Amino acid sequence: MANQLSKKKVLITRKFPGRILDILQDSFDIILHDSEFPLSRKQLLEYSHDVDGIICSHSDDIDYDFITSCTNLKVISTFSVGYDHIDIKTATKKGIYVTNTPDVLTDATADLTIALLLTLTRRLDQSQTIMKNKKWINAGAPNFLLGTELNNKIFGIIGFGRIGMAVSKRAQSFGMDIIYNNRTRFDVAKELKFNITYKNFDELLKTSDVISIHVDLNKSTLKFINYEKLCLMKPNSYLINTSRGQVIDEKSLIKILLEDKISGAALDVFENEPLSVDDEIFNLKNIILTPHIGSATFEARSKMGEICALDVFSVLSSKTPSHLVNQNVEKIRPLV
Repeated sequence: MANQLSKKKVLITRKFPGRILDILQDSFDIILHDSEFPLSRKQLLEYSHDVDGIICSHSDDIDYDFITSCTNLKVISTFSVGYDHIDIKTATKKGIYVTNTPDVLTDATADLTIALLLTLTRRLDQSQTIMKNKKWINAGAPNFLLGTELNNKIFGIIGFGRIGMAVSKRAQSFGMDIIYNNRTRFDVAKELKFNITYKNFDELLKTSDVISIHVDLNKSTLKFINYEKLCLMKPNSYLINTSRGQVIDEKSLIKILLEDKISGAALDVFENEPLSVDDEIFNLKNIILTPHIGSATFEARSKMGEICALDVFSVLSSKTPSHLVNQNVEKIRPLV
């Protein structure tokens, strides 16, 4: 079995944290792109044409052309929760298993959401800039950097999955009232258990003091936060997005912020990443920007790497992976 496994190749497209090499290198031939930067499209296609497994990132475009060019590929494991960068339909048709890394980044992303919330409402970014530039010249000024308290404010959560639930728990500790909108409304018992109130989409936008987005990217959520929807928000409200950049129409958000129709926004994700250095969003004064660090903790990223490696090992050892995305693939390529 060891000799058979050693003939199989695994491409790792980034220098990922975690025990990936410890788990895989004794059993498989590893092609490692040992860099923080992604492979070019040409390199990705060149290195992967005959591999049996691939561990990729969300920035790798695993599309139809890529998948059909791979002659031996049996498993794609993405170092992310989202898998919209992978052509799941084509992978399934070819009998290629696709796995992701759910659950492990829930706390890390929820923590960041609350950090962004506090930064917005207490103007921490402006405070830091003033102190760093040694511009604090009037101690005790009554109207200096006035922020907003969270107690009794309405926190609207769009998408009440694991992360939305974790954010809700944290926000309630500040005394915030939670309203939510989800693809499917929970039953009354569950709403009572989590102390949450359901609102339809437009009503949530109109009612909330803070709105946080926690949805998957799909046809129904692509740019579903547009100018029309943003205009429904309160003038003194805030918008936070730590889910997918493409769920917000960024041009509309920039327009809304320039018009001061909401108090501010905080984004960890963007339509195009990384942002261009001349992107107009950098010129806004009422926005907080972080470079897609929702899962950026040692604990979360290390666990993500371990999950990827174990799922690849499972498939190439003819075992069902623990985090399978395309469930129907087993009908096409049974493992056992």
